[in-house]
Amino acid sequence: MISFRGLVLWHLAVLVVLPVSARAQARGVPAGESLIRLGPLALHPRLSLTNLGVDTNVHNAQERPERDLTATLVPGVDSRLRVGRAMATAKTSVEIVHFHRARALRSVAFSQEGRFEAQLARLTPFVAGGHTSTYQRLNLEIDERIDQTRDSVGGGLTVRLGARVSLSGAREQQRLRFGIETSPGIAAA
Repeated sequence: MISFRGLVLWHLAVLVVLPVSARAQARGVPAGESLIRLGPLALHPRLSLTNLGVDTNVHNAQERPERDLTATLVPGVDSRLRVGRAMATAKTSVEIVHFHRARALRSVAFSQEGRFEAQLARLTPFVAGGHTSTYQRLNLEIDERIDQTRDSVGGGLTVRLGARVSLSGAREQQRLRFGIETSPGIAAA
């Protein structure tokens, strides 16, 4: 069991460490700042700890709310591969949600996003896609946690009009599915 003093010290440590990590992530992955370089491949691993604290009503119940200690750990990696005038970028994340007592609310989510672009003379066509699978509340209005899968695909074009001016157009399509999909002959648990 974690003491109140230990919990306060843990929160203070997180408040000191996370802003530095957040500033580094907000800048993206410039080539000179990648932690791992393998020729044209640049990798930038990241790790964040969010939602650390006590949830005073884990089930959003009106009567007899339950308190629980919760934390979310999000490891991931940003990657970039440049080949000539083309560049492929990807962002991979795993979100591990932990509740100390409410074991049914624990979950692991996976997210993968990718983009490929080719820089031509004044044109830069690109295609992008992503996949996310999670077990969370859909929004603040729905209390039930459900399996969700979101797939997206899109593309577009950027036209450079001058040294500092460009015009971009893009189209994206998303598909959101709920529940557990099973293959024939496999029963859902």
